[in-house]
Amino acid sequence: MLVPYRRKFVEKYHGWMEDAWIQAQTASESVSLEEEFAAQQAWCDDFLKCTFIILDATHADSAEGGTGAAVGDINLVLGRDDQTEAEVMVMVGEAGSRRKGSSWHDADADRAL
Repeated sequence: MLVPYRRKFVEKYHGWMEDAWIQAQTASESVSLEEEFAAQQAWCDDFLKCTFIILDATHADSAEGGTGAAVGDINLVLGRDDQTEAEVMVMVGEAGSRRKGSSWHDADADRAL
């Protein structure tokens, strides 16, 4: 399930982003929790960006949209000149949720673009 990236998810997201492996995979740097809250608000206010949290629908907390069900995020960044195109980035932050089919990459689709 996808839900909007709201303030209640920031601490969990911040925990994922403190992982050195995730930082390397996402070309990210460690930031403070306060900076993470500011970034969440900035993304929320930017009409060219959409961020969703991926919830594990099998988790008991998912029906309430709770943070316990959060396993990762999806970012959509619309093109500045052509808003019919977007870059899509998926991160499965919960190590135990990786390689379970939450996301996949289709190399053939890349070549079709």
